[in-house]
Amino acid sequence: MGSRIDAQLTLDGDAAFVDYGGALLTREQQRQECAVAVRHAALNGSSRQTWRAVAADRSQASLAARVEVARGAQKTDGEQSLRGLLLQRTATVNLKPELEIFADDVKCAHGATVGELDSRALFYLRSRGVSEARAKALLTTAFVADALDRIGDEAVREAFAADADAWLEAAL
Repeated sequence: MGSRIDAQLTLDGDAAFVDYGGALLTREQQRQECAVAVRHAALNGSSRQTWRAVAADRSQASLAARVEVARGAQKTDGEQSLRGLLLQRTATVNLKPELEIFADDVKCAHGATVGELDSRALFYLRSRGVSEARAKALLTTAFVADALDRIGDEAVREAFAADADAWLEAAL
């Protein structure tokens, strides 16, 4: 079972801003692919991309996120944060941040990391009487919260958080 997301946003007004991102949650044999781009086409634009990917079992999550800055888009401020979490070593997370810059006066940054749950944090929670499954769920929820907390509409944010909690319950 698989899914694919393709999206492109263009910031074509002076001082346009977008805060964009999401969470990819995969388990069992699922495959999710996401290819997104934010294109700065005007002066003084700014963008923030925050993406989180969590893979369990033998699933695969792939994310390619790009920031494009056109020649005339001076004073652009673009930022990407891509992070992946492997719940088992049989899972795969592929992250590909990209910057394509054709203007001179810009401030753009990107970063991508993939890792496992912090063993020290797990130990700390376990030493306080938290079960292993609950400790993993708490740490994974906090990991995904970076992306979900950015959703401006409370009802939508709560709906996504409920979906993430249901996924976690099934994955752990």
